[in-house]
Amino acid sequence: MQIKKVHHEHFGQMVQLFRDTYEKEKRAVHALPDFETIRPSLEKRMSKMLDDHHGLVALEKGEAVGYLMYILGGPLFGKSECAFVPLFGHASIQNKKETIYQRLLNSAGDFWVRNNKLSWVTTLFAHDAVLERFWYKNGYGQRCADGIAMPHHVKREDDDVHIIKAEKADLKDMAALHINHAKHYQSSPIFMPGDDGDPFKELNGWFDDENRHLWIAYINEEAVGYMRIEEEGESFISLSPDMVNVTSAYVKPGLRGKGIASKLIHEIQRYILEDETIERYGVDYETINPSGRYFWEKHFTPYTQSVTRRIDEYIIND
Repeated sequence: MQIKKVHHEHFGQMVQLFRDTYEKEKRAVHALPDFETIRPSLEKRMSKMLDDHHGLVALEKGEAVGYLMYILGGPLFGKSECAFVPLFGHASIQNKKETIYQRLLNSAGDFWVRNNKLSWVTTLFAHDAVLERFWYKNGYGQRCADGIAMPHHVKREDDDVHIIKAEKADLKDMAALHINHAKHYQSSPIFMPGDDGDPFKELNGWFDDENRHLWIAYINEEAVGYMRIEEEGESFISLSPDMVNVTSAYVKPGLRGKGIASKLIHEIQRYILEDETIERYGVDYETINPSGRYFWEKHFTPYTQSVTRRIDEYIIND
């Protein structure tokens, strides 16, 4: 087996390797779109990666049996600069998968560290047990995931929770909720630092863009939770034209476990079912957020997981 720099001549074989991996995941997650639906987006991104970034290919008898493409970026999950392998940035034949990936990672990792890229991130399919074990054995841990589901009809319940599809004038009702949502991510065990921006100003700006929708839950005229959707999620698969994505949700801590978030997601399902162009919906979420993880995995099937590793900076010689 030879490990070489990847080139456009390997493009067709790489697409086929990814397709085989994708079809295997789709057998476990039936809500995923057909491969031909995502193919244009996949090929566009793979081609851009070949043009603008870095990658390696594993060759046997001149044939590509695996590849690993990555983006070298700035600080991520701390002060260290990153090497990011996206979902479409890697695949291999099923036979000898672990051996192929180890050879690719050994070569890529050496390059990453020599270039001071010490924060490593990879996104993989959620049901690939071989790769899950491989990345974990190489020191990675999970941080976030993407899930997907097909909408279905749910009968409305008569109770004290009232849900509206928000207009911009309604956003003021949930200003405190949105600010507390941002603060929630700084608490244990999540510990995601916030930025210096105004969360409510960000929300208003988000709402102004096209095809963005938000629902607010009220109890006795007090906003107690919200959920929002838009066309794009974190995964390139979320760009499927028949898909929308939940990108934020929050319920007041004292009212969790009372079905408010489920009622919000049921309203979103009703909205989706009224639109004949939408067949599925997704979510991206932090698995390091336990309350969120339990909820999302009750309503969605994970199809990706993103894993990270932080290299000890003392490996770098001054």
